[in-house]
Amino acid sequence: MIIYTIVDEMPQPKPELKADIMGVGGALGIVEGIARVILSDEQLHELQPGEILVCPTILITWTTAFSLIKGIVVDRGDILSHGAVVTRQLGIPV
Repeated sequence: MIIYTIVDEMPQPKPELKADIMGVGGALGIVEGIARVILSDEQLHELQPGEILVCPTILITWTTAFSLIKGIVVDRGDILSHGAVVTRQLGIPV
């Protein structure tokens, strides 16, 4: 369930959280695990079960790897992007 959407504005950092990454969620959830940076299709075989995928964008061809991962951190996209829609359907936080 999406409560509100932020358009053209990112959340303001909260110093008390000491967070290194700020963003807007595309699919609800909280996970912890090993993060693996994947920059291209050729690297998808490197993903291990339970890892968190970190990538510049989510391509349609990457959905085959979603059965392995626990979560995604993506640089580009929004709540209506392909990756966000598919991960919401699968229950994967992004």
